[in-house]
Amino acid sequence: MQPALALATLDQQEPRFDLTTLTKIRKDIIRNEKTLQRLYLEEVESRVGEEKWEFIKAFNEGMIHETNIITKIGAVQKQLVDTWTDGDYTSMGVTKTQVFKILEYESVLVPLANQSEASDARKNRSKAKLKGL
Repeated sequence: MQPALALATLDQQEPRFDLTTLTKIRKDIIRNEKTLQRLYLEEVESRVGEEKWEFIKAFNEGMIHETNIITKIGAVQKQLVDTWTDGDYTSMGVTKTQVFKILEYESVLVPLANQSEASDARKNRSKAKLKGL
């Protein structure tokens, strides 16, 4: 199988993947949740040596960025829901139970908010350590 991505060389001679192609591959893999593992492993195994590592690293960098965005959105949604009153639910024509079920409040929003808070705390600790140097 031919690799789906071509390596590009930067001034530093560090191999990098074409961001547009990498994004397309990531979306294709993620969109097909049932075959996610197979598709990802096919992409990894289609590469050898340094190119394999560079692909894994580039793919992960994108996932980290996307995960940070998702956790922030989840935290914002949770904070929003937490501010709603009975009047808000009534005006929207939905019950609190429906909102919690549809938005998967306990199983999705709460963990995302916790992950976002933990990430922010780590960033703040790192910044404090750097200021102390």
